[in-house]
Amino acid sequence: MAVPLVCALNKCPIEWGYVHYQPSVGGNAFICAAFGLLAAPALYLGITHKVKLFTFCFVMGLLGEVIGYIGRILLHNNPFSKDYFLIYLICTTIAPTFTAAAVYLTLARIVVVYGEGISRLRPRTYTLLFSGFDLIALVVIAVGGGMAAVVVLQWKVSKYLNSFG
Repeated sequence: MAVPLVCALNKCPIEWGYVHYQPSVGGNAFICAAFGLLAAPALYLGITHKVKLFTFCFVMGLLGEVIGYIGRILLHNNPFSKDYFLIYLICTTIAPTFTAAAVYLTLARIVVVYGEGISRLRPRTYTLLFSGFDLIALVVIAVGGGMAAVVVLQWKVSKYLNSFG
């Protein structure tokens, strides 16, 4: 029985990793901190202005981005870690949909403030329609990600088997 290859930066080429480069710690830490610093004022303003659903969506989007960029920072030292890669990929893929949902909720409120006469759609329709499109986009992304994961896995297995001879 063959022992599985455990890759590290000093043992395997970086092209065998889940990302084919070393993500920048400084750049990713900056972006992570920016998203993290925005969460506290967003939470405060959401609570004081009593917009619970907007606040939930927006803060979940910000926290998802923070977790995703932490995954990228962790990938710097170990681009071969499936766990770190999945943390990065899943969180930075799903988090923007929460932020977009918050925007759709805001769009509905704008229509209410300026009058429903300026819009062809009812305010609630904006949120439902665009959130539905977001859900469809997430399904397409998930299917594409699954297909890419299968291809990467096949490529890694073939590289591993070819390393023996």
